[in-house]
Amino acid sequence: MQNSYSLPFNKNNHTALNKHKFFLTVFLSLIISICFYSCTDEIVTVNNTGFDSARYNWESDTINGQYFYDAVFIDTNRIFLLTISALYEYDGVNYIRHYMPYPFGGYCISGIDANNIYVGGYNVISNSQSSPALKKWNGAAFEDFTIADTSDRSEYFHSIYSKSQNEHWLSSPKGKVYKFDGSNFQGFTFDTNYWYVNSFMKDEYGNIYFSSKIYEGSPLVTNTIIEMHKYNGSAWQTVYSENLGGGLGGTFFTENIGNRIYCTMDRYISYFNGSDFTDHITSEDFFFIDIGFAGSSPGNIFISGFSLLDHNEYLYNYNGTKWSKEFIENEDFQNFTVFYTSENMAYALSYDYLNDRSIVLKGVRK
Repeated sequence: MQNSYSLPFNKNNHTALNKHKFFLTVFLSLIISICFYSCTDEIVTVNNTGFDSARYNWESDTINGQYFYDAVFIDTNRIFLLTISALYEYDGVNYIRHYMPYPFGGYCISGIDANNIYVGGYNVISNSQSSPALKKWNGAAFEDFTIADTSDRSEYFHSIYSKSQNEHWLSSPKGKVYKFDGSNFQGFTFDTNYWYVNSFMKDEYGNIYFSSKIYEGSPLVTNTIIEMHKYNGSAWQTVYSENLGGGLGGTFFTENIGNRIYCTMDRYISYFNGSDFTDHITSEDFFFIDIGFAGSSPGNIFISGFSLLDHNEYLYNYNGTKWSKEFIENEDFQNFTVFYTSENMAYALSYDYLNDRSIVLKGVRK
């Protein structure tokens, strides 16, 4: 029997879902009117000079005692959210919890439709050992897939991308990538010094890519090798490589925006043309943080950033001309991860460390 139950709306039950809605204009006015203090008792101020006001109205759901790693948007009435021990299914009203079968733990998620949700993670072997594992939620229960390849594999799957029911890509630390066709796994081994294999992406022609990093120097990083890799139908090719001095490589992250591949680097967002990156936009008085990097088009980009003016972290939106500040990070909203965008809607995750609760944010363009 599938072990699951739903969390209904019940604002008087603090162990269930506490659902609250608010609009960003009210939220920001409250922030501005209240004095926030850091650990040194300094007042935190907000500087909106040069930025548009928020372009989206936001509402939120709060789920206590859970930390969502990532989420998959199917439609407004079907969203799947991942914790280490459970898969949450939002049906437009309730958050339904489907427990993972022990000893499996979830780490990454991808999906095609509500009956084809794939979760990469690990199976616990002992207190100090685990092995990579893959589950599929078929709409009623979890299905298990056995990985026959046991050669030099790492402890878990780090990322997953489901292109179709017959083509899934998974990565793990130690430079290992797997192709899963729905029945069998095919392994590809790369440099074991890869810090990690970044999320899989596809370009405007449907080609699959991933990016990687190798950090050099200890204890301080003195150089970072960043690379882009492309699958040619039978093997992987390294199509871009660059050495970055110091810690600059720590700001290099890649994602799809629309049907093109983009990267962040320091204060720039650039797109990949197949062999190199071309600058698209730079930030205004803030630098990027990798969490929250997503977009539906070059004229609709969300990213988290640290303001050089007031030293706060915000969720920013770029409309092709100018940046806006959508949210400020405080004790209730931390580490924004935007997991879905369209031209008129966006969904993001945040986590409240102090109160151990996840926040699901929905934004609708004004």
